[in-house]
Amino acid sequence: MPTVRIGAVAAGCALALVFAACASSPNVVIRTATPSPQPTAAPTPPLPPPVLAQSTPTAAPTAPLFLYARRCVAADLRLARGVTISPATQQRPTTLTLTDVSPSGCHLDGYPGIALDDSAGRRIPFVIARTGDQMVTSAKPTWVDLAPGQTAYVLINNEECNGAVFGATASSLTLIPPDDVHTLAMQLAGGIPLQYCSAGDPGSTIHVSPVEATLDRTTSSG
Repeated sequence: MPTVRIGAVAAGCALALVFAACASSPNVVIRTATPSPQPTAAPTPPLPPPVLAQSTPTAAPTAPLFLYARRCVAADLRLARGVTISPATQQRPTTLTLTDVSPSGCHLDGYPGIALDDSAGRRIPFVIARTGDQMVTSAKPTWVDLAPGQTAYVLINNEECNGAVFGATASSLTLIPPDDVHTLAMQLAGGIPLQYCSAGDPGSTIHVSPVEATLDRTTSSG
């Protein structure tokens, strides 16, 4: 009698039942899952090349054109009285000229020294001011080139006395060029007189401009 292996027969029967059940059930559908496609990242557009700011070249400042390195001294210059200018109320302006009489050019830069004497040659104790006033410019000194024969200008101004008059009227003027120690002198005959007043009175002050290339630049309106 042949030997039957019970375990093998049972397993075969079980598989037969499963396949029979699948085939006999019309409502059973077997689907195979299809994997969802993964989104593809859009490619990153390339960055535009950097734009370099175009700098506008700045024009270099024009350096002053200095023609004559040598400073003018008293021996190079002739001092004279300049034209009369119209005075403001109670003002007594006097224009002075400095002409280069040397054979070569030179320059002036700064304020001149000023002193005034009466007819007896006595020094009048005017206060010398470099701050400007109604007639005289308050601008700072500038470099003034003088070619041979060329003229520079200085303006001085004296206010009329508001109080008692000391009595001294300037008869002559002494000028020292900027940064020099030698003097130039001239008489003050004619023109508007420069009169000293009591100490502390506005008329006891002489306002002096720096040396300028034009007369207009020595004035407060220049």
